[in-house]
Formats: sequence, structure tokens, C-alpha cells
Amino acid sequence: MLTSFKDAAVLPFRIARAIFLYFNVFSMLYSGKPLVTQKGAIQRHMDPRQLFIYGNLARAQMQQSDDEDARYRVPPSWELIRRPAGGQNEVIARSVLAFDLASDGSVLHSDGASISRLTSDGRSERVLDAERVEQVLFL
Repeated sequence: MLTSFKDAAVLPFRIARAIFLYFNVFSMLYSGKPLVTQKGAIQRHMDPRQLFIYGNLARAQMQQSDDEDARYRVPPSWELIRRPAGGQNEVIARSVLAFDLASDGSVLHSDGASISRLTSDGRSERVLDAERVEQVLFL
């Protein structure tokens, strides 16, 4: 019963937060800027409109494929590029949806249907086959 009173007391705040988040998403979609900035946070932001276009492109390409595994893969034009200081760009993986770097120099990356590990000496090994992999993280 105490929980019900507590829920009733915070309901207006939850509704206000939901309305604010709705307008924040609306602002991000149409202006590319959030309503409130996070000061002190160092972040790279990609244009939300571009992300929306990439998502639609990937979804359309997935629907055209007959192969069950290829439905979840991103196009080969999505490349993971290494740019050494003062050097030329080097493509280290194609069809990359998400990636993470380890402290030993290895790279974990996903094409949406599997997760692979690229060691610091250049060897690639498949770690996991899965559906709809959207994020990867080294622990």
C-alpha cells in the first residue's frame, strides 16, 4: 500500500519527464541539438538524421536478402578504418556495425549477425554468431 502512495506521488514527475524526453527527441530529429547539453561530458555525436538514414538503408538491404544470416548484416561499405598518426587510412574490417577497442590493441567488432575479434597482430577470429547484435564491449 505504501508503494501505491509513493507511485501516485511521483506520477506527475514521471509524466513531466516523459513529455520532456519526447520534446528532446523531437528537437534532436529536426535540429540535431538536444534541449539540454551535458556539460563536461566529452562525446562524439553523430547527426541523428544521418543515423536515421543509415538505419533505414540497412533495414532495406536486409529485407532484400534471401540468406537468413545476411538479413542481420550491414552493407560492406560500412568500414572500420585505422588512421595512424601521419599515415594513410587502412581498412581493417568491412560490414562493421559496432566495435570496441581493448587495451592490448585488439578490436572486437560486429556486422549485426556475428561478433569477431581482430588481434593486434592482424589475425581475425569469429567469437560468436548471434542475431541482431547492435553493440559490443570488451570487459
